[in-house]
Amino acid sequence: MRVAQELEERLDKEEDSAASLRQIVSRCIPVARSARNLHHALQEARQAIDDPELINLRDHAGEAERTLELVREDAQSGFEFLRARTAEEQAAQSARIAASGHRLNLLAAIFLPVTALGAIFGMNLAHGFEEAGPALFWLITFAAGAVGGLMLGWTRRG
Repeated sequence: MRVAQELEERLDKEEDSAASLRQIVSRCIPVARSARNLHHALQEARQAIDDPELINLRDHAGEAERTLELVREDAQSGFEFLRARTAEEQAAQSARIAASGHRLNLLAAIFLPVTALGAIFGMNLAHGFEEAGPALFWLITFAAGAVGGLMLGWTRRG
């Protein structure tokens, strides 16, 4: 009964950590099994011999068995709660990562055409566009923006 009370007190004052709850459950299972076997043995002895002391011992063993079973169930419930809370936190983190990746993809879709055209037309090759004037510059800029808009629409659909 002393071990059952110690485990119950430990369960009440332990912080919410999976390791401590797992230790309580792993310690509780064999002690509960021993208490259950002791309770059954004392019940059989009580049926064979009608002794008030055996009845008292049997009742104490039954009380210890019930206490240990309740402690085990509470610790397992706490462990399951921790697992569910961790799963929710991981799901929220995954959603944030997916949203960040989506924003990064949108930025790449917008700026990739502009960067590619800037790199192509920024080369020092003689191609005849040097004397074209600012109209060609704005035409290429708007074309790159249009291609970026098309890629943005494509990424949002797909």
